[in-house]
Amino acid sequence: MKTLGLLLTGEELFYPFFERERNFLTVKKKILKYDLKLQEVLIVGDSVSSITDALDYLSRKCKIIVISGGLGSTHDDLTREAAAKWLGVNLVENEQEKARLKKYLSSRGKKFLSSHLKQVMFPQEAYLIRNSIGTASGFWLKGKSSTILAALSGVPEEFEEMLEVFLLELEKENIIQEESKDYSLVRIFGLSEGEVLNKLRNFNNLSSINVCFKFPYVELRWQKGVLNCEDEVKEIITRVGIEYLVSSSDNEKLEQVVHKMLLQYRKTVSFAESCTGGLISTLLTNNPGSSEYFLGSVVSYANSAKEGLLGVAKETLNKLGAVSAETAKEMAKGAREKFKSSLSLSVTGIAGPEGGTDEKPVGMFYLGLATRFEEKAFKGFLKPVVLRKDSPFWGNVIRERNRCFAALCALDLLRRYLSGFSLSKVVEQVK
Repeated sequence: MKTLGLLLTGEELFYPFFERERNFLTVKKKILKYDLKLQEVLIVGDSVSSITDALDYLSRKCKIIVISGGLGSTHDDLTREAAAKWLGVNLVENEQEKARLKKYLSSRGKKFLSSHLKQVMFPQEAYLIRNSIGTASGFWLKGKSSTILAALSGVPEEFEEMLEVFLLELEKENIIQEESKDYSLVRIFGLSEGEVLNKLRNFNNLSSINVCFKFPYVELRWQKGVLNCEDEVKEIITRVGIEYLVSSSDNEKLEQVVHKMLLQYRKTVSFAESCTGGLISTLLTNNPGSSEYFLGSVVSYANSAKEGLLGVAKETLNKLGAVSAETAKEMAKGAREKFKSSLSLSVTGIAGPEGGTDEKPVGMFYLGLATRFEEKAFKGFLKPVVLRKDSPFWGNVIRERNRCFAALCALDLLRRYLSGFSLSKVVEQVK
């Protein structure tokens, strides 16, 4: 299997909020069907020496190197210069690319400026990788020690298209080949990565399984054919616990599993949402055909909405508060009565990042489940992530994690109810 190194260039990659992972994820996805392994990923700033040093390092580790970024027309776009220096060749002007770029700019009412000249300069003997979306075309060629070097635009949409072209060129040259890499995936909800590993600790083939936490799931992944037989797959599911299993064949998430179950059991559902702000409804209605079972939802953020639209008693709100088991039960009951659904779920909690107390901390929530026969309440809590308040991610990360987890716990409660599993494994039933 051939090794590939990815070099991400640009000072902006070190800034907060910059999407530094997108081209990295594109590479991981695009090389799956080839006999390629992503060996190294480096991020460097805008300097020729940083890029050439990184190329020296990667060339010792990798057969193929892909550079992302630095092909524009500004003074800090230095990938061409760095690549030529590292290869020990000159940059030469490409007349065809110059004509293409002039035509491209003219079609957008712009002129070809002297600053654009650097975008039509390429290392000697390089093959062009045309950019059909933007101005910066890339290139590839064989470098030191038979290392293959490619330079692509750093703009994610352009990078993805140019990477596909580059990989096809390598395939035509018989440098890489398609290879079957089918994986099996088991997705777990309600257990931590450590808890899953503990349940599998004596499993004979554990070294062949990749166990990874990808919020809010734990994913177990292995290459098809690695496990000896179906019995080993069944053993994995039995050890972990089938009630925690979200999917084991179709790569489905909770909302897709619940969608199929509601259709199968011919149940209708409604929601009363507070802290999740309609997220549960959104997750389910993303599935085509959800109109067969989804009757409606009330987003009752304010106490007045809980009281006026769902019939939550003023005494309950005044005495126990909006975030309480009794409020959750009354919200679920009110939604079920309003929409005449088979089942109704409610959620109320503290999304954060502020507003919590010792009694009701950020991340705590209550779920209500109303059926034709009864109403039940459940308490859930997501342990907060540790972030400083001056972190640019502080508010968004905490709030979105809490809302997402509460919404998925509600869907998991619905899945467990329809499956006949225990309802109080992921969340705790409040008597």
